[in-house]
Amino acid sequence: MSFESRGDLYPITTSTISTNKVEPTSSFATQSSSLWHDRLGHLGKQVLNSLRQNKLIECNDSRKIHSPFFQSCPHGKHVKLPFMNYHNHSLLPFDILHSDVWTSPVLSSLGHKYYVLFLDDYSNFLWTFPISQKSQVYSCFQILYAYINTQFQKEIKTIQCGNGREYVNNNFQKICETNGIHFRLSCPYTSSQNSKSERKLRSIKLIIWTLLIRASLPWHHALEMATYLLNILPSKAIKFWVTP
Repeated sequence: MSFESRGDLYPITTSTISTNKVEPTSSFATQSSSLWHDRLGHLGKQVLNSLRQNKLIECNDSRKIHSPFFQSCPHGKHVKLPFMNYHNHSLLPFDILHSDVWTSPVLSSLGHKYYVLFLDDYSNFLWTFPISQKSQVYSCFQILYAYINTQFQKEIKTIQCGNGREYVNNNFQKICETNGIHFRLSCPYTSSQNSKSERKLRSIKLIIWTLLIRASLPWHHALEMATYLLNILPSKAIKFWVTP
């Protein structure tokens, strides 16, 4: 007799079939891996395979079964629900400028404790400024705003930033109102809404840490190098176009 699993059933057929009479096929049910997945608290496939191989449970080979997606798994195990996808639509440079601030665990040799980044949504080009106080974010934005006006003859249309006091203040709001800049803030405790600058912060930090491990230099110099490298290297965000 031959045994070949087909889902939750094991059909039993005879190896020889009489010429005058076809013997009926019988089957019996087995417990599926998805059932054990439910019973044992929605465990992973590796644990389920280990239990099955050690004959602690009897079920189909979970590696060969494509179990359905269980909504209870991500809902029950995640700290919070996944943030919905959000796509900015920028048609020209400086349509949307993202900004965020990072705090360094140590002071630089020049007394810098933070750095602020400004990221163009369209070109993915990055500007960074090391600062000693968060209140200096406004002056850095003034410098960048004047630079964009002079060098590119362009206007910043929207700035997307966090909900910190370095952005939410009278000076920042006044310069945006005076120059017709749409001031867009993320909701409190919802950094996911400022995800593009958050991801760029992470990319910069990884490069800075790697440079600091490899060579001994102040972190503000590593920041300058990381910014330069990110601006000249191909990027998926701009379809791997190389900045000349």
